[in-house]
Amino acid sequence: MAKITEIAPDLFRITTFVEPFNIQFSQFLMRDDQPLLFHTGP
Repeated sequence: MAKITEIAPDLFRITTFVEPFNIQFSQFLMRDDQPLLFHTGP
């Protein structure tokens, strides 16, 4: 399940934890006229 946290105005961190592998993925979403989704890897 993903958890979405607003870390600054119009900037969100999307965290997904994969329990069987004990690994977490993070992505950052910037809300703008042209939104940006940035994947940081495990």
